[in-house]
Amino acid sequence: MKKEIQKISGLNCEIKTLDMKKPRIKIVEVDGDIDPGDIENLIVSQNFLNYTNDDHKIVHVLNNKKKGTKTIFMELAP
Repeated sequence: MKKEIQKISGLNCEIKTLDMKKPRIKIVEVDGDIDPGDIENLIVSQNFLNYTNDDHKIVHVLNNKKKGTKTIFMELAP
């Protein structure tokens, strides 16, 4: 679309493209003894054939001390 807009003559404008956000997932009620990095490795190994470290990361971990569980938020490649 950017190329087509640039073809139009007489336009005095600046064209910017926005970076797309990666989809996020929420993993709930993970046993509190399990390391979030282990969960991340399992998800990546079971779902992605070719990936880099930039394709995934843990964004946030919430601890539920009453239940002894965690909620893990991950960002993944589309």
